[in-house]
Amino acid sequence: MRIKIMLWLMLLTSTLILSQQSIIILKPTSDEIAKYELLGGVVSGKLTNNLKAELMRAIKEEGVINAIGVCNLKAIPLTLELVESNKTIVNIKRVTEKFRNPKNAPDELELEALKYFEQKWENPPKNLLQKIALHDSTFINYYQPLKIGGLCTACHGKEENIEAELKSKLKQLYPNDKATGYEVGDFRGVIKITFLNK
Repeated sequence: MRIKIMLWLMLLTSTLILSQQSIIILKPTSDEIAKYELLGGVVSGKLTNNLKAELMRAIKEEGVINAIGVCNLKAIPLTLELVESNKTIVNIKRVTEKFRNPKNAPDELELEALKYFEQKWENPPKNLLQKIALHDSTFINYYQPLKIGGLCTACHGKEENIEAELKSKLKQLYPNDKATGYEVGDFRGVIKITFLNK
């Protein structure tokens, strides 16, 4: 656990000073591509399935307005459970330019990934890998795009279609919310999984 925290802090710190050229971008090998596409797909699938299951349960039991608590309170703990379950995962993050939670704002590398998927959204690739070297370690950033589904539009749809009570609750929890205006099928952002490349 302590090593993961140190690696994550090292990666976070280096990302914050990315403009100082501390990170070297490398091309992943074909073996790395095969390994991390498979592993990233499994982990991101678990995360989306866990989040969807929690949302569906909350909506069924408490209604849409109370399901906001899943995203607000449970999304990060569910994500951290997956980080803890795999020794090579350094971090998992949901990233978007139109974020609700400022923790989901992109850094420079993540912004490149978002632009990559936005430009190809009519026929989106399944994922994107970035291999980065930092000090004596290499990391693989695995990105999987997120698409707006029907359930998502209750909270992320067009402003005029969001119920007044729900809109008020969102405003209370996220005063600088940027995450509305979507339609089914729109590009929402990415799941980013950072692996220590072993």
